[in-house]
Amino acid sequence: MTVAGLLSRALLVLAVLCLPARAHEIQPAVADLTVSADTVEVSVRMTIEAPVSGVDLAGLSDTNDAAQSDAYDELRALSSEEMEAAFRATWPQMANLITLQADGSRLTPELRSVSVPDTGNPDLPRFSMVRFGATLPDGTSEVTFGWQARLGALILRQQGVEDGYTAFLQDGALSDPIPASEDCTGLFRVFCRFFR
Repeated sequence: MTVAGLLSRALLVLAVLCLPARAHEIQPAVADLTVSADTVEVSVRMTIEAPVSGVDLAGLSDTNDAAQSDAYDELRALSSEEMEAAFRATWPQMANLITLQADGSRLTPELRSVSVPDTGNPDLPRFSMVRFGATLPDGTSEVTFGWQARLGALILRQQGVEDGYTAFLQDGALSDPIPASEDCTGLFRVFCRFFR
């Protein structure tokens, strides 16, 4: 990766880490996207209490200003096991808010895993890891990703390639088309599936 690429990624991450770490102040989610021979995988660091409680993060800077702030606080006090169960129950609705496309055709995000930290101090945000993905149709040349504004701002980082795509997405914006792995396109995809 070039120096410019490393600097751009470092600045985006630094922008998130420098934000105040208060439980109700909204911070952007951070998503790592990886395109392989036949799948696209996304790992997102986010506060899952917001989508589970129904808080609309569009234009919001503090969850205390949301009508569902009490529900958010109740979820923040749940154990990691309880919070995971609540998120899994809400996933079908959240998946509908996610845009994952292969060459412009919509893919259905499939939940892979959810990792929720212990309750800890409820006055601080709890950042969970949500992993989801989809199978790519044969011959896919590019992938697009984003989500609706109600899920909040998103820092997107492409993984597994040199000078991968990086962007700050807000207001429901989608990423630019992200090329599928250069080593796994065309006829060579067949070999990638068996020898990656």
